Amino acid sequence: MKLVPRDFALRHHIFPIALDRERGTLIVALSDTNNIVAMDQLRARLRGELELESRLAAIRDLARDRALLRPRLSRRHPARDRDR
Repeated sequence: MKLVPRDFALRHHIFPIALDRERGTLIVALSDTNNIVAMDQLRARLRGELELESRLAAIRDLARDRALLRPRLSRRHPARDRDR
């Protein structure tokens, strides 16, 4: 989702889960709903265009989602392939 850049999401452990255009609300998941710094920085990025709602998420769920946000790395291992 372009509203929350990948690097920001990874750095702050905050992930968009839904966009309600009718209500003008972005719903995000984070492991610490008291993370005021991350929420304030995201509000600043949104420039008042959307309201934010937070949802509590378990660390393990965020870690799984975090893996989805990372760029896919090649499964080939050049050093290992060279030794074959």
